Amino acid sequence: MPRLRSYALATTIGLAASPFAACKQDPPPPPVETPAPTPPAPVPVPQEPAKPRIDLSGPVPPETSAVFFSVDGAMTPLACFDAEKKRLVGGQACKKLMPDGAEVLLSSEFSTELDKAGGAKAAMCEVGGKPQSIGTPRLDGGAAFDWAAWPKSLGRVVEAVKAETRKDRNKQLSPDEVAAVKAVIAKLAPRAAKGELRPYQKATLELGGDDRPELFLSVVVAHPTDPDRNLFAGLFYAPGGDLASLKPIHTSTKPDDFIALEGAVDLDGDGQRELWVSLAFDGGAGDRVFRIDGDKANPLAPWTCGV
Repeated sequence: MPRLRSYALATTIGLAASPFAACKQDPPPPPVETPAPTPPAPVPVPQEPAKPRIDLSGPVPPETSAVFFSVDGAMTPLACFDAEKKRLVGGQACKKLMPDGAEVLLSSEFSTELDKAGGAKAAMCEVGGKPQSIGTPRLDGGAAFDWAAWPKSLGRVVEAVKAETRKDRNKQLSPDEVAAVKAVIAKLAPRAAKGELRPYQKATLELGGDDRPELFLSVVVAHPTDPDRNLFAGLFYAPGGDLASLKPIHTSTKPDDFIALEGAVDLDGDGQRELWVSLAFDGGAGDRVFRIDGDKANPLAPWTCGV
């Protein structure tokens, strides 16, 4: 019997010493995640109030007289419509139609504003002599614009051509366009027909309201021995995009002339837009408005700035 008691005691001690006899402990609780702090609200950036849209309501030709200007530091009259005489005129005679202090529309590709006509002022391209242009407070303060109109409602019938029409990626000519231009140049200036044709501008603009935009191509022909000089420069248009009907608007054989279409305006309200054209050369530039009469483009006045 004592042996049995010793066995039982040994068994009890062994069980007590065994790890399986110990109490099972619960796993530690997961760590408590602390929420990230909320970032501060962004400080609002003050926004400039949107400029109100300019009201261009009002009469347009032929119900009213109107003047269209180029702008280069001052407003230079290019062409106008005299409602009393029912005719288009150009140049300095147009200044008599606009009353002193009249409200005018100033515009560029990036900005349009209203201003008041001031006194006589020379445009930046004018050299000496009596000023041929008109200032405004904004222009006198150095603001830059491309064109102006009186009355402001004339702005509804003006369409300016964007500067991107002269960028390399936009002015490249197709083989058919090159052939058509060369064929016309061969008739106008045979000496330049075989020179290197270089595109200067390519644009489309609808002139007659028939949903068939005209194609305008400006090119120069480089001199064979002096690539910095031109044998020929010309601005052409294809009515409705028809290259077979390609016609010249203005051409030049001066060595540094470049001719471009700047825009169009229906000055007399007949539904046919007149063309605003510029001519630039080394040391100067000028503007002119042409009227399309059948197959010819006739200028309404001489080039501005003595070109």
